[in-house]
Amino acid sequence: MADLVQFRTENGDALIVEVDEPSVGLQRVARNGTAIAEAGQRLEQALDSLRPSLAAVMESIAAMAPTSHEIEFGLKLSGEVGAVVARSTAECHFVVRMQWERGAGR
Repeated sequence: MADLVQFRTENGDALIVEVDEPSVGLQRVARNGTAIAEAGQRLEQALDSLRPSLAAVMESIAAMAPTSHEIEFGLKLSGEVGAVVARSTAECHFVVRMQWERGAGR
């Protein structure tokens, strides 16, 4: 059974997410009669932890100098570790779309 974990934002709003792993060691809070685990970090902190790695992926793709590029990936929130890149099958992957256009003189 999936657990519910509540991530607070810096302004105090809450995002409740369904997580697959048991939320061991997280503080439970009550909301409408449902037990919800309180995440150990704010939503912004969880997402910021991904920034350096995803920036490195984007910089590597941009270095190939495509005219345009798009990187698609899934994010998963975990009550214990924050944000992680989600797997879509047995392994994690990125979907990368790149496009190069010929110059007018070619």
